[in-house]
Amino acid sequence: MIRFILFLIIGGPIYAQTNPLADSLRIMQVYGEEFDLRANEKDPTARLLAKANQLILEEKDKEASAILDKIISSKEKFWYQVTKSRLLTLRGEYDQAVEILQKLNPKKGSAEAAIKELEMAKNMEHKQEYVELVKHYEKSLEHLKKTSYTYLLGTVLNDLAFAYDEAGFRHKTIQFSDQALKIFMEHYPKDYSIVSVCFNNLLFYVIEYGDKKKSSEVHEKYVQYMEHFLANKKSFSAPKKFEDLHAEGLYRLSDLRYTCFKNGDILGALNRLETFHKRAPKAWSQENVGIVNSGIEAAQYQFRQQKRFDLALKYTHQIGKYKKTSYTEMKKNAAFALTYYDAKDYKKSLPYTLKCLEEFDFPKGSKSWQTLMALKAHLESKLKMDPLSTLKTLFDATLKEDIKEFNPDKYPQHINKIFIQVLIRAAWVSNELDKPQDATFYFRLAAKIFEKYYQNGYYNDSLGEILDDLEDGLYQDKGSEKEIIENLNQLERITNAHLWGRFSSKYLQNLNLPKEELQRKNQLELRRNQLSRTYELELANHREIKEIDLQLNGIQNRLSAVSKEFAILSATNFDVREVQKLLKPKEVLVKYTTGSKNIYAHIITQNSIQLKPLGEIETVKKHTQTFIDELKKIKHLSSQIYQPLRESLIHPLDLEKYESIVFISEDFLSYVPFELLFKSMKPVSHAFNFKNLLLTRMNSTPLSISGNLAGFVPTYPNSQRDLKFTRQELGNIEDYIGSTSLFEGPQASKQNFLGSVGKYRIHHLAMHSEMDDEDFEMSSLSFYAEEKLHFHEIYSLNFPSEMVVLSACNTGSGQYLNGEGVMSLARALSYAGVRSSLTSLWQVPDKESAELMVLFYKYLSKGLEKDLALIKAKEEFIENHPMHSHPYFWAGFILTGDTRPLKEKKNYTYLLLGLGLIAAVLAYRKLR
Repeated sequence: MIRFILFLIIGGPIYAQTNPLADSLRIMQVYGEEFDLRANEKDPTARLLAKANQLILEEKDKEASAILDKIISSKEKFWYQVTKSRLLTLRGEYDQAVEILQKLNPKKGSAEAAIKELEMAKNMEHKQEYVELVKHYEKSLEHLKKTSYTYLLGTVLNDLAFAYDEAGFRHKTIQFSDQALKIFMEHYPKDYSIVSVCFNNLLFYVIEYGDKKKSSEVHEKYVQYMEHFLANKKSFSAPKKFEDLHAEGLYRLSDLRYTCFKNGDILGALNRLETFHKRAPKAWSQENVGIVNSGIEAAQYQFRQQKRFDLALKYTHQIGKYKKTSYTEMKKNAAFALTYYDAKDYKKSLPYTLKCLEEFDFPKGSKSWQTLMALKAHLESKLKMDPLSTLKTLFDATLKEDIKEFNPDKYPQHINKIFIQVLIRAAWVSNELDKPQDATFYFRLAAKIFEKYYQNGYYNDSLGEILDDLEDGLYQDKGSEKEIIENLNQLERITNAHLWGRFSSKYLQNLNLPKEELQRKNQLELRRNQLSRTYELELANHREIKEIDLQLNGIQNRLSAVSKEFAILSATNFDVREVQKLLKPKEVLVKYTTGSKNIYAHIITQNSIQLKPLGEIETVKKHTQTFIDELKKIKHLSSQIYQPLRESLIHPLDLEKYESIVFISEDFLSYVPFELLFKSMKPVSHAFNFKNLLLTRMNSTPLSISGNLAGFVPTYPNSQRDLKFTRQELGNIEDYIGSTSLFEGPQASKQNFLGSVGKYRIHHLAMHSEMDDEDFEMSSLSFYAEEKLHFHEIYSLNFPSEMVVLSACNTGSGQYLNGEGVMSLARALSYAGVRSSLTSLWQVPDKESAELMVLFYKYLSKGLEKDLALIKAKEEFIENHPMHSHPYFWAGFILTGDTRPLKEKKNYTYLLLGLGLIAAVLAYRKLR
């Protein structure tokens, strides 16, 4: 990723100085113009410093040094020392430069104080000390916010985004990149050069993060801005030579990257980029072939990901066509190797892999070399050649010791994504050679490193693919129960870190935690990462690392005291046996896992933990989609529709013998109404992960809330959307559940709902919800007049509640979305403090939904557990409405979380015995 920094003139000084415009130019590092403006100054010092700084920018060491030697005045002491430090930085003498800067003491909140921190940051970047780099940029920001140098503030925000990216904190990267863009759009919208750079950077970061919704928003604004610029260039700031071309080139490349990300018209976007490049003046196009080459590589990669190998090969041939170098040839050979590999044409892939290794001088042990050597070994195993010597060369050069003796704690530099993938390929090679023990060793080592990788604070959505590969690797060999537990615990720790990383990177601020503590936590994690980048560094800094760990533990404890949800969900330890202890007799917990190729199930009871492979993902996915599609057609469901899923998901697990079942499912399996797959319906509930189950089952303290049930029945501007049967529904529910507070029509507002939170044991929401296809957390509940409460807003609520029921839910009928969407409402409610929730997998007709809900409360009023009450309600509904016995009308409602009864059954036998005993005692006393 190229980092762009531009400094242009801004109007207006902030200090009353002898030459205020020249002083502003010095702050902005525009030294040529500053030199000219100082021509008439009596003291030549400032003018000489401007000349020296210009020469430093041009990397003219000797000339700059000669000018500094001429300066004898002490009036410009601060700027003289800054210039001297810049000269040392140019020479690579970073420690000496830092020593000079540390002695400077400019006024806090001044532009000079900001410049000092920026120069410190520049040296930290050269030293690759990204924690210190971030720290100095943040200090510079604090000073700049107290000045009027908004342009410099924007560039620093842009640089801080880059620094966070280098440190591995992508969510922070997006935050500061977004702030930089807003500053330039607000204050300098006509400066298309810097605005286009900021748009390009932000879109790149958002795409890397995998945020489809945010990327759409940024891309739309980018298109609007650049199309307006291209049509009205004369109204924008006058460009330097070719600046307008560079801005358009970045725009065309960003548009192509976005199109690839969204699986759009890739060829159209690539054609626009190439047409622009061909029409540009040769003086520019020859100098900037990297832009169009990057576009071709992006298109080739996306075609490979889509398995459109004919197009991938076509555009592989075009890599480097605008300028052929040894580097572009290496990239072309690598693209051929990977494309043929993905197409399973291993004979053609191997020669290109060898070409890359032979024709390009990769340092042995480098990440690129590791990747290619691991690919070579796997290809050799596929072609029945000897890969062991390749693996030995790979690990000898990388580790300097036997891989079987490798200790990740000793080599923190190998705690990275590339080495994890190398180990996974080594495991695949071992499987090809029929060495399952070696394969398990490599998979476990990869999982161990992956776990540390997450603990170090790194997070990226694409790492889920590695997790899938590890699940396939460790779950394919069932082993003993002890090994099953060990593998499950290890992968669950990674999965929990992955889910927590995904949640916390977006929504941690919504948990009402102290922001100062969160900020300090980020700073300490950054610092710890920096101190442990190598084994030698870790040894040298072990005392500071120990102190940081103590501080992090303290912060963790304080945050945990504030939020129980934070305590459980952020904890890195996990043992499935803790979950096992909380299961009831004759209850089974089924955890379905989708790997990269296969599906697995863990079957957990009070007494045993088993693992069962269930077949290929694509096969089960096809059966699931057919089942759901047929279910929604409200036609007779033949055994041919049920049977494939029963045979895949239920029968191999022998689940019919259990009285109640808890399912933890993921991806497309979250859409399956599992009760339909049994011979007779059983009490079924759901949890979205093990920690959620622990959270609900360990939380048994009764809620001290006076209100019983709050019902919300909004009306909508479009009366066709009104749920006509819900008013009667809530009236009937009151007969069973007791006193009910009804919020109807205008009273069913978002404000009244928020005011009711924490005042009622049960919330019954008879309203619509709308799913956001691209960002499930932006899905919403629709209150009166279509006022939205987004799912992510629910996280910020302190919402102690026994149960929330959403009785007319629309989760996107007819759309086949990732299973995360189904669970997002339940997850948001659980994080907010709700113990159980009832939601629907698809839109259920208003009338049938209302009747089913009344029956559900009827059985809850009898003291039944919630999962059993739901099954009883469904059975009675079918009996009462034979014409609506089709599962479409009732099977979509699922219970997530705590299954315990809303009220305890009264045991009249013991009550009568107790009364009899009291009567006997009283009679005895009377006789005496």
